[in-house]
Amino acid sequence: MRALLSFALLALTPVAAFAQTPVAAAATAHVGQMLHDVAGGRVGAVTEVYKDGSVQVIYNAQLVTIPASSLTATDGKLTTSLTRKQLSQL
Repeated sequence: MRALLSFALLALTPVAAFAQTPVAAAATAHVGQMLHDVAGGRVGAVTEVYKDGSVQVIYNAQLVTIPASSLTATDGKLTTSLTRKQLSQL
């Protein structure tokens, strides 16, 4: 009976609930993964993944923490919505 109830609740869950969110994308980040900027350029390899989903990279010879809210992962490609100018200001 519980299995049937669980299935019914799952069937009623809106499709939007399964849409990729920045937090879910950040959770897939791993050390060594290349981070790309909004234009598709390489920012740097991830050196640290924090519990809140933010990641740290070496950018312009500095350790920079990229907020989880700016991260997405599509087809295994980790991307930030930040521009190079914004990255320089972190």
